[in-house]
Amino acid sequence: MTKESRKRQQQQKRHGEIVFEEQKETITLDLKDKKIMSVLAKNSRTPLTTIGKIVGRSQENVLYRINRLKEQHIIVDFFTAIDSRKLGILSFVVFIKFSKISKETLETLITNFLKNDHISWLTTTAGQFDLMIFLQAMDVYEFEREWQKIQREHGQNFSETDIGIMTEYGHRPSYYPIADTREAMKTTKIALPYQKEMEQGQKEKKNAVFDATDLEILKILLSNSRIKLTELGQKIGMSSQNVDFRIKQLIKQGIITRFGYRPNYQKLQFQYYTVRLKIGAVEEEKRKRLKAFVLSLPNILYYFQMIGQWTFSFHLFFRDVRGLNDFLSTLRENFGEIIEAYDSTIHLDQYYYTYIAKSSYNALIKK
Repeated sequence: MTKESRKRQQQQKRHGEIVFEEQKETITLDLKDKKIMSVLAKNSRTPLTTIGKIVGRSQENVLYRINRLKEQHIIVDFFTAIDSRKLGILSFVVFIKFSKISKETLETLITNFLKNDHISWLTTTAGQFDLMIFLQAMDVYEFEREWQKIQREHGQNFSETDIGIMTEYGHRPSYYPIADTREAMKTTKIALPYQKEMEQGQKEKKNAVFDATDLEILKILLSNSRIKLTELGQKIGMSSQNVDFRIKQLIKQGIITRFGYRPNYQKLQFQYYTVRLKIGAVEEEKRKRLKAFVLSLPNILYYFQMIGQWTFSFHLFFRDVRGLNDFLSTLRENFGEIIEAYDSTIHLDQYYYTYIAKSSYNALIKK
């Protein structure tokens, strides 16, 4: 990327944006910082007073530390994780390998992708593929039309593509930079916001019921999960009590799955990998054991189950490629008999990430 484009990106951060920045100094986190981040990882709507009780600091000190972490761009943003399937949205994972392409052409292509209202996730990668995008659609026909449009406009730059349909999704707390505080969060007895509703939502299998007001609430929470109920209510013309009730209903139905924060893996000197696995025709119990093993790791962030060439897509963080190799060796040792193939891709710059693409939001509002 050119210096001018980087300067422009730093001035206007997009939702979920994490791009390379030259570090002038080494980032160090003390135990209190890590504990605060651990609470925010579990539930970013936790009030300052509650965080203070858990970490043993005053409300003022907690606020100071959070603001400092934001200024250092260690905390990128506070987001709300949403299961878009509950809203009737289909998500398609597309990996793209480019043919010979200049930096200027790549920059133009990324700029055009950022204008595409169907894209919910856009990041450059290294490995077999050069770019990963998530495309959302309300049905397969809409996806087909959008993908054909992309191919007509940019297909001359593609040498290979790999498409999968996401059928199952899971998001884990961002414990990976603060793994030494993970166990402490498991044993804390202080109740966090919407804890009971979250437990209920994890078991809910029924179709969700929502309206335009719920979608407004989701749109606001997507970009700031820590917004106060009173402020959120003012934005949509509703009392804080009614907003709170609606949020609880969205959680109970499994639409909202988590309130979290997005750490800057680059600043914290972690490498972000997608590991995809192709599982053979085996008993469901063996698949569940493999998934449970990976999800028990502190460095797992997302997992997707897919229809396509690959069965699972796990998103993990490692300090270096040796950590990735150790993980893959462990998988082969414990689950080699059911893994037919695997590949890994490292994430570079993340330009955009949201749980509801603009096209999906607009389509739902019109219903």
